[in-house]
Amino acid sequence: MSDQAILNIEEEIKIKEQYLDISPEGDFVVEFVLLENESVFKFRMYNVEQPNKNDYLDLKNSNSLSYSKLSSIHTSQTLEFTKKQLEFIKSKNKLSWSVAVSDKSSSITNFRLLAISCISHDDMALKIENPNKKLSGFTIVFAIRDYSINNKIISQFNEYSGIIKLFFKNDDIQNVNGCLLIILNVSGIYKFHFKHLNHKPTFKIQKLRYPKRTNIAMNYYNDYYNKHVNHLHLGPEKIRYLNMEYIKACLNKNYFLADTMLEGSQYMDLYDLKPNQLVNTFQRQNSSGSGLTYRPGFFEISKNNKFLAYKFKSTRRVKLYSIECGLEVASIKIDETDETSYD
Repeated sequence: MSDQAILNIEEEIKIKEQYLDISPEGDFVVEFVLLENESVFKFRMYNVEQPNKNDYLDLKNSNSLSYSKLSSIHTSQTLEFTKKQLEFIKSKNKLSWSVAVSDKSSSITNFRLLAISCISHDDMALKIENPNKKLSGFTIVFAIRDYSINNKIISQFNEYSGIIKLFFKNDDIQNVNGCLLIILNVSGIYKFHFKHLNHKPTFKIQKLRYPKRTNIAMNYYNDYYNKHVNHLHLGPEKIRYLNMEYIKACLNKNYFLADTMLEGSQYMDLYDLKPNQLVNTFQRQNSSGSGLTYRPGFFEISKNNKFLAYKFKSTRRVKLYSIECGLEVASIKIDETDETSYD
């Protein structure tokens, strides 16, 4: 899928920021567009079309290797932030944005849930001088029906912001009762189970702690960055941005990977955020020059959730693991000539 295909769409309205997300099933893309004056925003929506099985695929033509195509959906409506939200967006405490979209329900209404989160610096800071003065961002959840939002806000969270995910719990896509909103920041993982589509939330968000190894890694490297702030040319804002990017690197679909070489560990743990359970542990070697220290290696989960593909940052080898048994089933070496060999 090409981001360029999305970002090159011509519009008369001037755009300040853009953020993308794809549904867990990979069939729908949403682009959150913050307009130049910051008080107005809109969503662009795209269906992901799979190629026809009879289509000829020319492996020598790089332009034909895209497995999916985007089909733009006409959505012209714009939405506005509240006065309080706008004040925060324009403040120095705003760090970034996150956007998430759920799969489509299988009920008659065929709705999706869509969420945006305005992330604050404080929500990505491990240490705050005065916790009583902590400023959190906000998160808004919408319902989409027939590709229209119609100002249908399901819920607003004015004290929570972070990287957000939307899932149907246990693949129950009949109604919103099975939908989970997950918010991740340095304080932990916050889960909200939607009770009713047309009612305000009636209970608190569940807060979960990160795996111990993840907390150790974040604290260790935040201390390191703060001690060498002048040498590394990293200010507080950059460190908080790195914390946010670290959390992103640990996420894939509804999975969270705890993976670090601190303390000489030679394994990584995969967690499922839906039931809050450890899925399996995978062994790996601490290869010299692997580049794995603070952030985890690159990883991808197969569409059927049966395989985990893992790659060290600075190596040209991809490991394939069985999620069910935790064993390595294949090793793929990518040579500098772009030739691929299998072990």
